[in-house]
Amino acid sequence: MLPARPPRNSVCEDDNSGDGLSLVRQTPRSLRRIASSSKGTSRLESVQFEFFRLVCAPEYAVLFEMASWESLVLRYAIVEPCIYHSALAISALTWDHYSPIPHWYDPDTDAKSVAEYATIQYNLAICRLNARLGSSMLDRDMTNLTILSALLFINIEFLRRERASSFRESFILTHLHGATRLLRDLQFRTRPETDSVSQCLEIGLSHIERQAEQLEGGMI
Repeated sequence: MLPARPPRNSVCEDDNSGDGLSLVRQTPRSLRRIASSSKGTSRLESVQFEFFRLVCAPEYAVLFEMASWESLVLRYAIVEPCIYHSALAISALTWDHYSPIPHWYDPDTDAKSVAEYATIQYNLAICRLNARLGSSMLDRDMTNLTILSALLFINIEFLRRERASSFRESFILTHLHGATRLLRDLQFRTRPETDSVSQCLEIGLSHIERQAEQLEGGMI
């Protein structure tokens, strides 16, 4: 889920059909039927989330060599806005990485490129997480949510790496160090007990730490 090659840029415009979602028409009909059945979201959001469900989420299970990661990230994305908006950003960037989108415009956010759309969703994810942190105790569940958010934010930063100067890497390290510190604090507070979510996060974090070390060493 953290590709060795970051996605290429794709600055796009709306087509002439009137709905502003040329991406939807490039989607297989079976996927469109599933995505269009969602309530309370735009068609583009529905398609992007379905792409995340079918393509991105399974890649976490492969990357982290743990099948339960797929269901973990999907379960959180359905109920937690910060994870949902992270998923939309990751979906758009991953889709563009595999198959650059020639025409892009989202009338709901007025985003005119994949990069702009992903940035909007990323910012929304951060705002939603801050809102949860401001209204909740930092218990085990909230700590797990914060760590998972940090891991997805790192994913977004990896995908955005080509589009910005070197300071982007400092964001990767900031999220990584914060997640590591939270996980250690959680393990200290709850030992010897642990839960399946924390175990998944620990495995995911260790994989990303190794990849970040390779990034710092110029191997990625």
